[in-house]
Amino acid sequence: GGPAFAGTQMENVRLHDDKNTYTGTHGSDGRHSITRSDTRRSTDGGSPQGGSSRSIQPAAPSQQHVRDLFAQYDTNGDGTISLDELTPIMKNITKMNDADIQKMFRSMDKSGDGSLDIDEFIKWVFHGSSKQDAVAKAALIPSDASKLQLSFYNFCGPTSVEMEGRFFTKLCKDCKLVGKTFSAVEADIIFNKVVVPGQRRISFEQFEKALMLVAEKSGLDLEGLRETVATSGGPAFAGTQMENVRLHDERNSPTRRSTTGRLSVDTPPEPPHPLGAEDVFTSFCGGSQNDLDGRGFAKLCKDCGLVDKAFTPTDADILFTKVVPTGKRRIDYQLFESALVLVAEKKGVEVDEVARTVRTSSGPVMNATQMDNVRLHDDKSTYTGIHGSDGRHSVSSKSGGPRLGVDTMLAAAQTKGSRPTTPSTSASPSRASTPSLVPSRASQGSSSSSLLLDLFKGFCGMAHDIDGKGFAKLCKDCDLLDKAFTSTDADILFAKVVTKGQRRIDYQQFEDALGLVAAKKGAEIGEVARVVSRSSGPVMNATQMENVRLHDDRSTYTGIHSTDGRHSL
Repeated sequence: GGPAFAGTQMENVRLHDDKNTYTGTHGSDGRHSITRSDTRRSTDGGSPQGGSSRSIQPAAPSQQHVRDLFAQYDTNGDGTISLDELTPIMKNITKMNDADIQKMFRSMDKSGDGSLDIDEFIKWVFHGSSKQDAVAKAALIPSDASKLQLSFYNFCGPTSVEMEGRFFTKLCKDCKLVGKTFSAVEADIIFNKVVVPGQRRISFEQFEKALMLVAEKSGLDLEGLRETVATSGGPAFAGTQMENVRLHDERNSPTRRSTTGRLSVDTPPEPPHPLGAEDVFTSFCGGSQNDLDGRGFAKLCKDCGLVDKAFTPTDADILFTKVVPTGKRRIDYQLFESALVLVAEKKGVEVDEVARTVRTSSGPVMNATQMDNVRLHDDKSTYTGIHGSDGRHSVSSKSGGPRLGVDTMLAAAQTKGSRPTTPSTSASPSRASTPSLVPSRASQGSSSSSLLLDLFKGFCGMAHDIDGKGFAKLCKDCDLLDKAFTSTDADILFAKVVTKGQRRIDYQQFEDALGLVAAKKGAEIGEVARVVSRSSGPVMNATQMENVRLHDDRSTYTGIHSTDGRHSL
């Protein structure tokens, strides 16, 4: 009969295929075969279950009933109702805030005198027509129908008299309507059926229609459903139970609260007699201060030995907040004595014992890091330049002794058993004061003196003087360095003999340096001079270049390099 088509059978989608769930224009534009008779209820029509669908409105109360209610709300019996009398009543029954209650009260108070008399109250009950009036009437004029109306307004929220879809779903949940036969999704569908297209809220009349549809869907009795909603009173709120916080919820610590909720401090106790601890108190205040802050009070308690298991540093901080004036951060001596009374109460001892402990203390205990000894700073014998000669430091003269000539050094080395004496440190380092240990330079040391001069020039290079680096190399190459005279000692010694502002020394200053080297090593000056003069000069250390055949073997040269005469071929 034709081609056979195979495909997946599409499942039934309730919200699409069940046209009874269509809402808005989809249920009323004629393009879908749906009957709206179940949602359009007239005041004389019937419900699907046979019950009356008429919107039950609160019956008009009698004037006597209104007068009885007025007398009930007039708590002070002065014949009027004030805003202070009406506010707790409305807050207890409804979810209205202070601003809404004030607005409602102003609409009731036609005279504007700040109070409601019986005539204004009766006129408002029978003629008030605003939305806020509807909420207030449902609360202040109770009846069976007004209880349902008041529950509706409570679920609407504090600032609205119409209900959103999410609040309608919450009402169904809080009233235990949601279950196996009626789900939250179906509550949303019913809300969409009764809400006016383009709107997001429903009025109380539309809410009553929604209750009819809920009763039909869940199979409940309409009157029983209305009673359940009316007795709910309002939404149920669920939240995390906050734990008790001692310093916040316990009103007795650390500062007591008055009945108005404001912080207040008790009058600090006074000692029975003067405690005589003013000197110790002043020492902990420091400087020119005559009062003590919380940190200083905690240190006083610690340094005076008051802190123990019964009285901890935290107790000291809490105690300080009790005696310090409000808005202040420091206490004077009078408040300090009051604090000592509280310390004695906390420790369970007499206040005189606490005062005696404070009086016998030695004052603040200062703790600091012990600085290590720095040789170049603390050893003043190493001072150089202006620091070694300006009188601001206790250090000897620049050279540490007289300058001895080279002839004197060599002659002293050749003279067995002779050792040059060292003059006082105040002697001038000029060459004129050099003691004559040998007759003259024409002696046998003349040749050695010339060797020492040549050696000095060898270390100077192209210059006529030597710098600190060259002097250190001279000491190293001449084998003067050992445990008694290190390379650091050589640098310090050079700094002693060099002229201030200069970086190089001449031959005469070099002789002075050799005298200091001998004093540092504990050897004779002539012996040091002999060791230096016998040196072979600067020791040069360099990398030995390998032989390159094409460069070093001239027999391999070709071309102009082998014939121009610049190479010995």
